[in-house]
Amino acid sequence: MHRTPHRYHAHDKVEMVKHSVGRLEQAWNSKNTYLWASAFTEPCQYIDALGTFHRDWSHDANAQLHEKVWHGPYQRSHARFLIESLEFVGDHACMVILHAEIHYVTDEKEGVLETYIMLMAEQHGQEWLIRYFQNTPIRSPR
Repeated sequence: MHRTPHRYHAHDKVEMVKHSVGRLEQAWNSKNTYLWASAFTEPCQYIDALGTFHRDWSHDANAQLHEKVWHGPYQRSHARFLIESLEFVGDHACMVILHAEIHYVTDEKEGVLETYIMLMAEQHGQEWLIRYFQNTPIRSPR
């Protein structure tokens, strides 16, 4: 099947976005800070799980934060990022809703932290990178 070099079939674009999201899971589970940061544009706009907005965030700042997280409370953790929704909003932009499950073990307890992550990815050559990232914890009803 002949393909033009600069246009992708919808299935190809979906797989490329899934590959970028998969990079996050692989990076978390291997505690590879620079693999994590490489999934993002530089700069990117990033809201972490504590609600802190990191404006025009660099790869280095992103990697440094995750270095602290993975050598701190989430040192013994495993993540799953499940795509809930993936929608293209143009030829080179995609909105993704992820359901993240972080399984963790500390000296005091073991548990699962669930969050929803909304991200906007954009195409950069042959890959898709995350420009906007918002991580929102799910609160259990009391």
